Amino acid sequence: MSLFYNNPFINETQREQAVKEAAAAIRTRQSLPESEQQSQHAIADRYGVPLSTVQNRLSGVVSKAQSNAAKAHFSTAESNLVVELILYMAERGFPLTKDRLEELANIILLAKHCGMGSLSEIIDTDALFTVNSELAATAPVVGKNWAKRWLLDYSDKIKEYKARHLDSVRANALNPASGKRSKALSSL
Repeated sequence: MSLFYNNPFINETQREQAVKEAAAAIRTRQSLPESEQQSQHAIADRYGVPLSTVQNRLSGVVSKAQSNAAKAHFSTAESNLVVELILYMAERGFPLTKDRLEELANIILLAKHCGMGSLSEIIDTDALFTVNSELAATAPVVGKNWAKRWLLDYSDKIKEYKARHLDSVRANALNPASGKRSKALSSL
C-alpha cells in the first residue's frame, strides 16, 4: 500500500506533489542506462502513489483539484476579494449571513456574465442597475449549499459566529435618531 493513498494525515497538495515527482522520474528514466532504469511500478512505489494515477498524469489527465478549480464560480483571486469585502462589511458592523453571501455571489456572477469587468470594478460601481433582463435570466447562480462549502474553503480567513442582539444602549449609540423615535412611540 502506498504512503499517500487514503492517508488522512497527508493533504491533497502533498499527494499531488508526489504524483508530479513520480511522473517526472518516469519521464527521465528513459535517459538513464538500461541497467539503472526502474520500472514504472517501482518508481510509483518509491514515491508512495498509485501507478494508475501517475500514468493518468503522464497521459494528460488533470487532477481533481485542477478539474474542480476550472468549474468553480470564482477564481482564488476573486474569492480573496470576496473575503476582503466580507471582512470590510463586518468591520463596519454589517456582517453577512449565509443568505446575504449567496446574494452577493449571485450579484457578482450576474455582473461577470454580463461582461461588466473585474470583480473589483463590479464592487466599486453601480453598473448592476443597468443589467439587461434577458442576460440576467441566463446568468449562473450558486447552489443552495454554496455558501456553506465556500465558508469551509476559506475557514482560515473567515469564521462563522452567532450574532447577538444589540442592547438598547448600543442601538441608540449606533443611530440616535431611531432611539428617540422608538422612545416617542413607546410613550403613546
